[in-house]
Amino acid sequence: TRAAAAEVQRAIIEEALQSEKMKSMQLTDTLKHQLSTASSSGGNGSPNVHDRIKAFETPGKSMPSPLAADAMMLTTEAATAAAAQTEVRHLKEKLAMENALRRKLQHEVQDLRGAIRVYCRPLPRRQAESTLSVSSREVLLLHRDKFIVKGENGFVNTFPLSFEFDGIFDNEMKQTDVYNELEAICLSALDGYNICVMAHGQSSSGKTHTILGDVNSTLDDGNFKTSIHNFGVHLQYVEQLFAVIGRRTERYSDTVTMSIVEVQNERLCDLLAGTATGDSVGKVTNDELRRRSKKRPEDDGQNSSASKPNKLEIKTNHNGETIVQGSLTVEVSNLADVLQVWEECLNARAARLHEQGVDVEEHERSSHMFVTMKITARNTSSGITSVGKIQFVDMAGSDVSTRKLNKDKRPSTPEAMLAGIGNAMEWKFENRSLETLSQVVTARSQFIRSVPYRNSTLTHLLRDSLEADTKVVVLSCVSSDPEDIQNTACTLRMASKMRKIIVGKATKHTLNESVLSSR
Repeated sequence: TRAAAAEVQRAIIEEALQSEKMKSMQLTDTLKHQLSTASSSGGNGSPNVHDRIKAFETPGKSMPSPLAADAMMLTTEAATAAAAQTEVRHLKEKLAMENALRRKLQHEVQDLRGAIRVYCRPLPRRQAESTLSVSSREVLLLHRDKFIVKGENGFVNTFPLSFEFDGIFDNEMKQTDVYNELEAICLSALDGYNICVMAHGQSSSGKTHTILGDVNSTLDDGNFKTSIHNFGVHLQYVEQLFAVIGRRTERYSDTVTMSIVEVQNERLCDLLAGTATGDSVGKVTNDELRRRSKKRPEDDGQNSSASKPNKLEIKTNHNGETIVQGSLTVEVSNLADVLQVWEECLNARAARLHEQGVDVEEHERSSHMFVTMKITARNTSSGITSVGKIQFVDMAGSDVSTRKLNKDKRPSTPEAMLAGIGNAMEWKFENRSLETLSQVVTARSQFIRSVPYRNSTLTHLLRDSLEADTKVVVLSCVSSDPEDIQNTACTLRMASKMRKIIVGKATKHTLNESVLSSR
């Protein structure tokens, strides 16, 4: 955490110093221009400033009083400007340090509260008019009053909707800047904490771009080739994770495993199954107690069977963790391994969908992607082992459509999660899993005892993250286009609801030598 805060502080200070350097150059140009103007002010054959200074430097001659006053004034202005630059630079550095400290303390307070951190990332503006404006670093305004038309049965409010977040990213912010904000949270998985980073928003709002990066897939001679560039949060974390692991090999023995599961129409799909890496080095996820009580041939071996796909079921293991039993996990040791896994998984999925005649983009709009990485770090001197888990979730598009209401049912209030913008219609999420997630979020934010986690595969997998002992980050991706105002409003309302959920303080998961030897 200290290293992350120091890195943020260093970046801010460098930016402030660069800005001051530009101001110094501008001030220097201004002074040169003033000196040039003063030099040419003599005119009519009068000697210029340099001639007068040279004459002054000649023994026995003195500088004329007007020129001496000009030189004195320029010298005074230059000294004052230099002192002002020094003071501004000092204040900039102090402000940068205070901002870094404030963010560090804010993260610590959020850890103690156990609240979900919610950030907003608007898409770059694609039209001249925008429905969103940033009031401050934490407050976003949705200007529904400017982009809605009152209907016969509708209602119009003359004020914008205000939403508060833990942070709002600039719509032109780079991928590295987004990860820098989440760096300290993500790296705590290396210390034995459970982390969950999920992206939520309507279709084409930048969720995959934020989590994974820019994915390009092409069909060449009947084979799909996929490449990933402009890395998102997940791959930037992987890159930094292995960099940290490489610097501490003398003190720690680290093992990193990875699994990729997709949820489509409430069905689980293991993307590693059928890939070269999954078939060669993949291990089947099972509850350890069941494996000891009833061993199978594939449990003793290192590799899984590629002849028949495993049955996938959501189970709770003896540690109380929610797992996908039957899914494959592979051990990765560097960024290249992770990229290879991703390329094989995405190529295999694209080929399967191509055979079925399904459009890949349409499939991605209605599917949820779960990437789970487990980090086991053993201290070679003390023998203490920490086991952390970080999960990246790329949710399906949260597009909404109108819901048919019964005559006896009253429409939602304007403040409800799925209330209409400028109308009294009732709306619903087109994706069934997200509809269930909204019910779970409402139940958790209102402290209802019975929470419908098992009503959907998505919420069943997210139960550990929304229930307890996890640091949760939600990246709410929204569009500022006027035609997307209803989807944007529902996404922002759901993000505000999620921010009210108290998960509880995350704890560090450690094992000693006796526990490891008994396994």
